Parts: sequence; structure tokens; C-alpha cells
Amino acid sequence: MVRWVCVGGREVSSRAARSRAGRGNGLLLWWRALVMLACVPGLAEGGLITATYPQGRNPKGPDHHAWTNTKIRIVADSLRPTIQNWRAAGQGKLEERELRQALEWASYPKRITSTQLVVYANKAHENLQLLSDTSPFPVTVLSQEGEWKGTLDKLLSYWTYLMNTVDDDALVIFVDAFDVFGNGVDGHELLRRYFAYDSPIVIATEENVFPREVEAQAHMAIQLYGKMGLGNVSAPSRFVNAGGIMGIGWALKRMFNDMQENMVAHNPELLQMHADLTGHWFLHA
Repeated sequence: MVRWVCVGGREVSSRAARSRAGRGNGLLLWWRALVMLACVPGLAEGGLITATYPQGRNPKGPDHHAWTNTKIRIVADSLRPTIQNWRAAGQGKLEERELRQALEWASYPKRITSTQLVVYANKAHENLQLLSDTSPFPVTVLSQEGEWKGTLDKLLSYWTYLMNTVDDDALVIFVDAFDVFGNGVDGHELLRRYFAYDSPIVIATEENVFPREVEAQAHMAIQLYGKMGLGNVSAPSRFVNAGGIMGIGWALKRMFNDMQENMVAHNPELLQMHADLTGHWFLHA
């Protein structure tokens, strides 16, 4: 680090320079500009000088400053015509927070029209408020009238909601309603992790099979997953768990359509056989 600068024909220590500039950022910037001007031959009696650049202690950090580099300039130059066209079309002024969100969304490999976290709740529950308070996405609660008949109600509610409400380019998360809450990960961090999988649908996994009566079927399914290249079937947490499903609208519609068309409940004989196998848990399987 250079310890001496020459201003007005005499040497001044960098400590003295900072002292003269004062502790305020405005005075510091003024002093830095003065020193840089003095570096130009002919502007100072002492000739060409070298300037130091002390680090500030702004509590807001480096993002508080206006700074740039080659990458930022390239992106800014490519975005400027789009923003100018937006303004010329009379669309209104973009607020800073809107512009920041737009830059975040533009950085993803696929277009997303909206995000939502969807749960099915057959009754009022205090966790719904906690989930809403901590969720990285806006929360939608689905319910229907009548007696609770098991998770088949949830499956059909998800399917109906997807087919009638969700855009093909929307991103949806389905989670359990009463035992899930956010862990502090914000929405864009979650989106970055989702896109890192490079898959239209990401499903949670767990180490155990539930209910245990379908363990043989679960291991058979794992073998099929492996043959299709759908996951690491040797990982400890490898059994899919419908308590966490994240995906793009068109893919979720395709998956839930397939489940709705081929579920055992359409065939009374198969349904009875499955119920005999799994007991009262059959609608969870």
C-alpha cells in the first residue's frame, strides 16, 4: 500500500490525507477527487503523484455504492433498450424494487409467470398462519366441504386446482399443511436451487417407507427410478415423499393427470385388494 502522496508540491502521509478529508464519506470523496486531479501533470507543483484509496466503513456494505465492471456494463447495455422501450410505451415508471426483481427473474433459464405454495387443509390449524408468515412464496390453502376421506381428497384437490387455475409457466410447491414452515431460505434462493436440478419437477425424499405395508412396492418403484435415471437410488434418503413437490405448471399437470387417470380408486376390485394389503392407510399409499 502506498503511504505517501504528493499534493501541491509537498508530501502528505495517507493518514494525514484521510484526516484532512474528514470522516464523512462526502469529504472523503472530495479529497479523493482532488488527489486524482493532482495526478495529472501540470496541475500540481510536485508533478505526477500516486493516490491511496482507503476502504470505507459504510454499514450498508459494498452494495450501497454505485460500482460497475465489464460484466455489469455488458448486461446493463443489453437491458437499457428494453427499459427505454418500456418507458416509451407509457407503461409507467419501474420502481427500484421492481427492477431488482426483474433482474432476478431474467437470470433464470426458464420463464416463470408466478410462484405459489399450495397446501390442502381439511380443517383450521394454527400452523397455517406460521406457514404463511415464513413461506418463500405466497400461500394458497385448498379445502373442500364434507367428511375427510384421506389423502385421496388432497390428490384430487391438487389435480383440480392445477387444471383450472395454474398457468403452464407458473411454479408451484405442494407441501403438507400442518407440520411445515419456512426455514429462512428466501424465494429466489429456493428458485436457484430448484433450477440447479435441471428438472421440471423436484420431489422430496425420505429414508423410510410410509406406510410400511407398501415397502415392497416402494423398493420396486426405486428400482424403476434408477433404470429411468430419475435419481440416486443408493442414497439413504431415496423414498419419495408427497409432502414436498415443486414443479412447473405444465409438468405438474401432466403428472397429476396421469395419477388421476390411473389411480387404483377407479377400479373397485383393485381398490379392495390394495385396501386389504395396506389396511386403513390405503388412501395414503
